[in-house]
Amino acid sequence: MKRLLLLLPILAVSTIFAESLDNAEAFDNDACSSICRYWVQFSDRGQWEYLDSDEIYEKAIFNGLTQASIDRRVVEGLEGDSLITLADLPPDPEYIDAVSNAGAEIRRISRWFNRISIEADLNIVNDIKLLPFVSEVTAVGRGYPASWAYEEAGRWEGYPAPGEGADLPGMYGPSYMQNLQVNAIEAHRQGYTGRGVLMLILDSGFELSHEAYSSLDKFTEYDFVEDDDYTGLEIDVDSKGQPNHGTGCLSVIAGYRPGNLIGIAYEASFILAKTEDVRQEVVQEEDDFIAAMEWGERLGARVLGASLSYKDWYDVTDYDGETPLTSRAANHARKLGVLSVTSMGNEGPQPMTLGAPAEAFGVIGAGAVDSTGKVARFSSRGPSADGRTKPDLTAMGIRTACVSPQTEHYYSRWNGTSLSQPVLSAVCALVRGAHPDWSTGKVERALKETASHADRPDNIYGWGIPDVMAAINWTEDNASKTVVDKTGEINNSEHK
Repeated sequence: MKRLLLLLPILAVSTIFAESLDNAEAFDNDACSSICRYWVQFSDRGQWEYLDSDEIYEKAIFNGLTQASIDRRVVEGLEGDSLITLADLPPDPEYIDAVSNAGAEIRRISRWFNRISIEADLNIVNDIKLLPFVSEVTAVGRGYPASWAYEEAGRWEGYPAPGEGADLPGMYGPSYMQNLQVNAIEAHRQGYTGRGVLMLILDSGFELSHEAYSSLDKFTEYDFVEDDDYTGLEIDVDSKGQPNHGTGCLSVIAGYRPGNLIGIAYEASFILAKTEDVRQEVVQEEDDFIAAMEWGERLGARVLGASLSYKDWYDVTDYDGETPLTSRAANHARKLGVLSVTSMGNEGPQPMTLGAPAEAFGVIGAGAVDSTGKVARFSSRGPSADGRTKPDLTAMGIRTACVSPQTEHYYSRWNGTSLSQPVLSAVCALVRGAHPDWSTGKVERALKETASHADRPDNIYGWGIPDVMAAINWTEDNASKTVVDKTGEINNSEHK
């Protein structure tokens, strides 16, 4: 059987994105003399502020909040008036209509931030700024062509399925080491495969015709770039490589083809969101990212995975866990019970080379190691701007096995924190599947206290490589009585 080993450009292993819209520069009249993109921030919740709790519940359900989301919030400890709030409702429809009637095209609606994004010319924007319920209109920063640096470290044509009685390395094929390193093989043997866990995956798109996706449990999908319900390659509008990154990364979690690739949480269910336009980098992608987060949370997602690192338009002082808009969104999702894992980025080995939202309080930042556990030189380092230890965990991101995009029978090895992220997202799914009654904080605490560097977390490895079975078997009775938090200080309150 033919085996190919080569180096060639594929698609970014950790995408670089735009600046926070809250920090966008003032309007550039020359640059935006035609139609440009803007955020419109509303000053209040309008008519919704007069609703009682029962009416808020009814409106939230009408606007897409599911019972699965409510149940997950209950597990997180939310109750009473904090269970369903005005943040579950879109901005006042009359406010949105007024902006639209002024001549703007509505792009995205954010419930959590009570804002919308629009396309409009400067004259329309100046009129919108005068509306009494608009507190701020901010220009969306103009993007630059993507600066891609990524690598395919190997490719092979799919091996035939191993025969009956094959040993474990034969069953897992080239994906054996990425599973073994986090003890997922033993988890699979004991029946922990991600079944019953709904995962939200945000990326560039997903081509699912590959043989390793034949048993994929797709819950739903949506293309936030083109606003349709198909996340694969759309020849008329997409560049040829549009879905490649997402297709490869997803397979580390969900692929299943014995002898070639077994995903770490291959029986999980998946919400697939295409949020990234590989033709360009503009802040609108960050807006689509947040829209997808809000959508997936309403549907009941319990784990979010994204190989994204918004970096080019930020200063290192912004990485404080709450300044970047995506970080603020991830923090809010965490409060609602969604455990997010995002790539640290590939700008190492210098300190403070991380990006957003990996630096967020509510995110597990994913660093990369090789199969021996040695950190990858490219893996971005912490600390965050406010001194917290990052990354949180590390996993195999060098020569990680995945499907070869836009083929049906070929497989690849990729390098980057884009690949360590799906390993860690899948590990989170296995723990959540084993303990559906655990909060996000308890899952993270179990993973950190049983990881390889639990006694010496640093800004290179974080808490280290997780052991999923040790995390599943973790209890508060046998746990350390103190937790070393992200600042290196002893803290018993961080992981409740």
